[in-house]
Amino acid sequence: MTVELVKQLVPRLACDRVVRLEGGWTSDTFEVDGAWIVQIARSAYAATTLRHQVSVLPRRAPHLGVTVPSPELVSDEPTAILYRKLEGQSCDEVPDGTWPEQLGRLLRRLHDVSPSQIGLEPVGPEALRERHRIACDRIRGSVVPR
Repeated sequence: MTVELVKQLVPRLACDRVVRLEGGWTSDTFEVDGAWIVQIARSAYAATTLRHQVSVLPRRAPHLGVTVPSPELVSDEPTAILYRKLEGQSCDEVPDGTWPEQLGRLLRRLHDVSPSQIGLEPVGPEALRERHRIACDRIRGSVVPR
């Protein structure tokens, strides 16, 4: 993925400074002008995940008590989302801080919200097992050959 593609996908941004962020497994991620994040899917799986984030994150946010990105779908082909960069410090930069407790509280709040509270259908055990089987098959297909 190139800087030119980012500029094409989000023409309303100046894109004076586009920095690729390392570490993404399924999407290419870029910081734009120090204030925005653009994620571009590299696969059909990633595209589905990004679309899911656009749908679910805004509904989850009021229940979590922390700032949550509010992504916007900016392109279908390739699938790409845009959201404001969250300010803060990476947990690996503050290893002795209170982030483990903060993360624990966030995960607790996250799991206390039932899918029906945010307008999602609960997933039954059989559907969940099938999703996990598909995900494991996809991961095996990517990892085993390497």
